[in-house]
Amino acid sequence: MTLTKHDLDQIDKRIDKRFQNHKEDLLEEIDAKLINLKSDIFDRIDPTTL
Repeated sequence: MTLTKHDLDQIDKRIDKRFQNHKEDLLEEIDAKLINLKSDIFDRIDPTTL
């Protein structure tokens, strides 16, 4: 079976879409971890030292 330029373009689009979805999931996970880290840091700060 020979792949045409159109076939390769379609494959590229599918791969790009999968990676885009994966990237968005990872960014959401990183955001959630940063929010948790920020609240952990603020919980540890003694307000009397500010």
